[in-house]
Amino acid sequence: MAKEDIMSILKSGGKVSKQIEQGSKLSLNGVQKLSENTSNSNIAFRSGWKLSGTHLLSNRLQKERYTKLLQDNSDERSVKIAGFDLDDTLVKTKTGSKMPRGAYDWTWWRPKGSSDSKVLQKLLETHQKKFIIVIFTNQGGIIAQPTSKSYQNFINRVNDIESKIKSYVKDEELEISVFAAPKRPAKPDKNIRFSSDELHKKMRKPGVGMWDELERVINEYGYTCDRKNSIFIGDAAGREGDFSDSDKVFARNIGITFYTPEEYFS
Repeated sequence: MAKEDIMSILKSGGKVSKQIEQGSKLSLNGVQKLSENTSNSNIAFRSGWKLSGTHLLSNRLQKERYTKLLQDNSDERSVKIAGFDLDDTLVKTKTGSKMPRGAYDWTWWRPKGSSDSKVLQKLLETHQKKFIIVIFTNQGGIIAQPTSKSYQNFINRVNDIESKIKSYVKDEELEISVFAAPKRPAKPDKNIRFSSDELHKKMRKPGVGMWDELERVINEYGYTCDRKNSIFIGDAAGREGDFSDSDKVFARNIGITFYTPEEYFS
C-alpha cells in the first residue's frame, strides 16, 4: 500500500481494517500488511506490537532471537543492551517541526550543521559487537488506543524505520525491540484496561519501568542483562538547550553508561 493511501485512510477516519487493495490492508493493531517482497523478519516485527493496559506499547524480541544472537558462545547467558531514545537521537523530523506531522515525517539524525548521518553505520557496528538494540521512548503524543491516529502513525513510523535499518544492514540477525510510554487516554475505552497514573509515571523516563519490563522478559528467557557493559544513548542530557535530563537520569537510575547522540554517532 502506498504511503498516500495510508494517510488518506487515517485522515478520512476510515476503518483501518478495511481492505483497500487486494492483498494490502491495515490491521486493527496498526500493522501494515506487506507485499511478497517483504522479508520474514520485517513481517514478524510488524506483527509484534503489543499494548499493555494504557501504559506501555512494545515490540519485543522473541526467545529464539536471543539464542540465535548468542550462539557463538553457548555458555554466555548475559546480554548487553544498547538502548536508544528515538526522537532527536535515532531520527529527527524532515519538516523541522518539534513533533512528527505524520508516519513518514522522519529522517536519520545528524549533528547540527552536518549533511551526513552516521546512525545506520553505527547501528551496524553496535550489532556486530553483539549488543541487543532496544528503543526506549517517551511518547506523550500517542493516545494508547489502537484506533487513534497518533497510535497508527507511531507504529507505521517505527515499522518504516526498522525496515530501512534492515535494508541497510542486510543481516536477518539484526533485531530491534521497542518500548514506548504513551499518553493515558482521557476517556475510558471498554476494550482497553486502563493503567494507573502511577504506572504511567513509572514507565516514562527517567522512570525505569520500560527497562524493568525488558529485564523481566530477558530473565524469563533464561538470560540476564549485563548492566556493566550496557549503554544508553539519548538527547535529553540536561545540557544548555536540552528540554530535560530525562535520558541521562534514566541511564543513571539503571546503572549503565550514557552517551549523547553527538558523542555516540560522531
